[in-house]
Amino acid sequence: MTSLLCLIMPLLLDLTDIAATDSVQPTSHYSIGAAANMSSLLGRKDYGVNLVKKHQTTYYSIFFDYQAQPTDSSVWDRLYGYPHIEGGIILADFHRVKLSRGDPTIPYYSRMGYVVTPYAAFRRDIVNTPHWAMGYTLAMGLGISTRPYNPHNNADNEFIGSRFSMYIGLDAYLTHHLNPTTDISLGLEFKHYSNGALDRPNKGANTIGVGLRVSHALNSESSAQSGGLSTQSGGSSTQSGGSSPQSPSFFYLDISASVGAKALLDEWIYNFYNLSPDHPDYRTHHFALRTAWGVSVASMWRYSMKYASGIGIDYTYATYSDRLREIDLLRHAYGYSYSPHILGLSLRHEAFYKRMSIAMSVGAYLHRKMGYMGKADEKPYYETVGLRWRPTFLTHGTYIGFNVKAHLLKADYMELRIGTNIRL
Repeated sequence: MTSLLCLIMPLLLDLTDIAATDSVQPTSHYSIGAAANMSSLLGRKDYGVNLVKKHQTTYYSIFFDYQAQPTDSSVWDRLYGYPHIEGGIILADFHRVKLSRGDPTIPYYSRMGYVVTPYAAFRRDIVNTPHWAMGYTLAMGLGISTRPYNPHNNADNEFIGSRFSMYIGLDAYLTHHLNPTTDISLGLEFKHYSNGALDRPNKGANTIGVGLRVSHALNSESSAQSGGLSTQSGGSSTQSGGSSPQSPSFFYLDISASVGAKALLDEWIYNFYNLSPDHPDYRTHHFALRTAWGVSVASMWRYSMKYASGIGIDYTYATYSDRLREIDLLRHAYGYSYSPHILGLSLRHEAFYKRMSIAMSVGAYLHRKMGYMGKADEKPYYETVGLRWRPTFLTHGTYIGFNVKAHLLKADYMELRIGTNIRL
């Protein structure tokens, strides 16, 4: 899933820059609404598809929406075409999903229950005419599950393995403006829940489906008051202070340090396949958190106010390499190499909005020795995606944030990161 985000997000973030369609400027700061979605739980042949006996999933949500106005004179909002900042609650209904490995010792179907999710979203129109709009949404939140994995009464729910999960949502939508205050939207939506490898099991719940939403604007102004039409999405407006400013391009160093945490997939697999069902650790859900300490240096080119790209070197000290060796010896997997030192080379992209940014990377390992699972199951490349925040109480250019690191669809670990940008 993280690979998919790394590939799609830069494209989504750049789409408005090449849009040439006339755009209607916003007329209301605030709106409220509700949405419903029908989806199907996804699985890969080697990653849980055989567990799923029934796939149907439904989502319900209510939300509150804020959209900047041309009169607010926000440079960032003009650059992004007056995006919507949304917050709300999602009720993910997985109760119809049935999961089973066909194990005769488990005489029931496992269930995924419900997931309550407070979330925040960035919603952006690519095209906006008097009657129609098209765009995309990026969302993130915290999922709270009613029926996570439990070895005693929910043993085949390997998709949601802990009470708390990270939620990520992507959608592309088509909106019809029914009248000046009411919109109805139809969207193709991808939703993902995962604990980021902080606990096991953690296959992650991925769904794709169709969503319908209705929103109602509060205190809407007339289009004449809000400046009428502009020639570009986020383009010029006399009320918003003229054309969007362009920042000079420059190079800078992005230097950061991080600490990551994970529960080892190797321990879960060893307990599942190598221990007998009467062993106290068989299919346990109690795992120690292992740490990975990292430093990273990247040369970045800030070619606009919104975007920067570059290349970096990533070093990680993995404290769990000796534990991987112990597990391989217990299951008689011999002849593999182990090292706590991991080195990688990565391509970077970062999209900025006010004091926040989305940071993404795709990298290849130059050195990584993680035993049997590292060679047989994990990829020689990695991806990261995360949020960064530059608070006013820190030195200019300094940020704090978090990343999810993954190998294709499988999370490796979650990490906290602090860094700074040094202009060259």
